[in-house]
Amino acid sequence: AAPSAFRPKLVLASASPRRRELLAAILPGFEVIPSDVPEEANGDPSEAAIRLAIAKARAVHEFRRVVREQRLPSLDRWLAERQ
Repeated sequence: AAPSAFRPKLVLASASPRRRELLAAILPGFEVIPSDVPEEANGDPSEAAIRLAIAKARAVHEFRRVVREQRLPSLDRWLAERQ
């Protein structure tokens, strides 16, 4: 049997109980690491949502790096491809 591919665990970067509830209904087994990124929606709502998601992903990635938990090595590459 082939070894399983590395699959990073999904992280919800929000402290919102409602977001946690909604995500849990469709995808069990995620991790919650609230970020300290302020949720400001300036400009186009779609672009604001993308900017906020990227900012939260970076904040959570940095938090994990600092505490030396499991790194998400492809996060920087994934973010770079979307900018």
